[in-house]
Amino acid sequence: MKKLLWLALLLAFLPNAHAGTCSSLSSGASQNTISSALTNCSSAGGGTVTFAAGTYGPITSAVTIPCGVSMSGPSVPYSQTPNQTATIQGSSSSAAFWGFETTAGCSEPQTIEYLGWNGEQPSNGGGFLNIVPGTTNLTVQNDWLHGVNAPGADNGGQNNQADLIFFSGGSTGAVTNNVTIQNNVFGSTSFGDCGTVMKDTSNGENDNGGLCGGVGIHNNVTNVSVIRNIFHWLEEPIKTFEGQGQCNPLTISYNSVSNYSRIGYETQCNIGTSSQPTLMYIQYNNFGTRYNTLQTFDISAANGCANAVGGDCATHTDYNVDLQAATGASDVGIEIWGQTASGGSPATTANYNLLQGYLYDGITWSQSGQFTFNDNTFNVVNNGTNTNCDTGSGGYWDKEAPNNPAYSPSCTGNTFSNAITGTYSSAPPTLSPASGSFSGSQVVTITNTGTNRDTNTTDWCTTDESTPTPGSGTAVAYYKGGTLTVTSTTTVKCVGMWGAPNQPYSYPSGYGYVASSVVSNTYTSGGNPTITGGYLGNPGSVNTVPVNAGPIQFTAYATYSDGKTRTLPDAYGNIAVWSSSNSSILTVGSTGLVSCIASGKANVQVNVNTSSGLRLNVWTMTCTLPADPTITGGYLGDPGSVNTLAVGAAAIQFTAYGVYSDGNTRTLPDAYGNTAVWSSSNSSILAVGSTGLVSCIATGIANVQVNVNTSSGLRLNVWTMTCH
Repeated sequence: MKKLLWLALLLAFLPNAHAGTCSSLSSGASQNTISSALTNCSSAGGGTVTFAAGTYGPITSAVTIPCGVSMSGPSVPYSQTPNQTATIQGSSSSAAFWGFETTAGCSEPQTIEYLGWNGEQPSNGGGFLNIVPGTTNLTVQNDWLHGVNAPGADNGGQNNQADLIFFSGGSTGAVTNNVTIQNNVFGSTSFGDCGTVMKDTSNGENDNGGLCGGVGIHNNVTNVSVIRNIFHWLEEPIKTFEGQGQCNPLTISYNSVSNYSRIGYETQCNIGTSSQPTLMYIQYNNFGTRYNTLQTFDISAANGCANAVGGDCATHTDYNVDLQAATGASDVGIEIWGQTASGGSPATTANYNLLQGYLYDGITWSQSGQFTFNDNTFNVVNNGTNTNCDTGSGGYWDKEAPNNPAYSPSCTGNTFSNAITGTYSSAPPTLSPASGSFSGSQVVTITNTGTNRDTNTTDWCTTDESTPTPGSGTAVAYYKGGTLTVTSTTTVKCVGMWGAPNQPYSYPSGYGYVASSVVSNTYTSGGNPTITGGYLGNPGSVNTVPVNAGPIQFTAYATYSDGKTRTLPDAYGNIAVWSSSNSSILTVGSTGLVSCIASGKANVQVNVNTSSGLRLNVWTMTCTLPADPTITGGYLGDPGSVNTLAVGAAAIQFTAYGVYSDGNTRTLPDAYGNTAVWSSSNSSILAVGSTGLVSCIATGIANVQVNVNTSSGLRLNVWTMTCH
């Protein structure tokens, strides 16, 4: 029973079958083959369906991804230039089409990774993934998704989106929770894969068109993160639809957004649903140049709760860089709506942002709430002269209506300029230790010195004498610093460049950040350090071991000319040659495993290499025989516990039991030389043989008794017999 219980517990903690690969698909697999593989994987208990390099589909209707099933193409290194090798083709004539859709209510984590989606092919494509309301524990990462190309020039306004990844639903549906979209590339290399859908400007707000988008969210969401993605050549890279139930929290951070037609990022959560909270983080993003030949009303980041919200809404649009080098558009840098009820969530902020270029309004805002707009840098086209955000006359600040009751944000530490060109040096790293000599190897620590917005800095370093150029050559990226190790004379050169590794390595000439000055240290190798001595050790510093006890693992420690202590073998080719001073007592294995095989003393010893003649300090081991346990008491017994016997009846065999100092009970005589000396308290009534054979020879009462050995004086408990 205990074994069955143990087995049940073991099985309960073993990984489920879905942790491995369910099936592998080959290039050319059709939609039906893909759908069957996903279904079969679910039936088998879950796992991953892998796609080999090649082309799949086309997908002409939505394929459901069951619970517990993940999808993966071949693993490829992360790159700003897409290099995914398994591409799924999409084709549809419906604007509401997505190639795949999730299943609501899944508890097991699911991942979709290393896949390409070509929504352009063969004609009218669609989006890649529909995340249905109630989806949980989903990660979409390392994919290249492009080509929405929704048919028709007008789909009824800005809320009819055709997105590559879409959170469907509305303000009253099930909540979608714990979804991460990271390290993906959205969009192609031009607007060609969006066709003509974005060129419709018939609406006064230029809202119409297919909205060839990246990520669209039309659902109640909690714990959703869109981080470290690249969005380019799209109409609206990230869009959250009006009528949201909640966005709490929603994180949009470390993304690179460029060459977009209308709005780089827009959220409008919680409109008219005051019972649901909103908390959003839009931080450390790069909003690059819009492609301004299609539409004329553009916004880099529009976020908040839109108009007439009655509940808590806080957005943190901080530490972003917004560079608009393209001319001719009526652009807004950051547009914010928000409201914080009394005692509610933290204040809405737009702090430490860099806004530069053809931005006719820097920050435009409406509604009431605890707004804080501090320490921003405005280098924008002058559409107004105010530097006081209370007035809202356009330009650096523009206060929108409705704004009732009126609220004046806190605005301090901001800088203003109409010099729309100009560059900012990125924060240079520091290197430690300083230049100098070393023996063996040297760890170099790279520290990012940036603060506030500049904490988002990648340090690019070379070790081949070349000048590091972010994103090219032999420069290696260390995001927010790191360490590298050199083993020979090396010059380490580093520059800092604003942005995470997925963000731009350079900006349009005359705009934004440029690499910092070069920081350089030279580390000179003095050759390998030599061993000057050493010692041995084992866990617990054991030096006395019983014979035939379990082996003990020893370690050889060497001290070096550079003052350091290392274990052998080391990185310089030195090895430990193990031996015993007396192999008949102590055996020592080639890796330092030591065992006692006979009693006595012997040394564990190590020579460094075979021929060096250097021996480390020895370790003396004492091997002992285990001590015999002693008898502390005992008792007698016979089969059936008989204590009455007739005169002349057959003799009964008694047994003597000794209780020992090790807690065990054994019969006498034992393996340690102890014997039982049997006797009768009255031999005229009870006869007791030398081996414990007992018989009655006359009526009466007498005791069976045992002394341990002859001289110990220890007598076991007696056994009284009645003879009749």
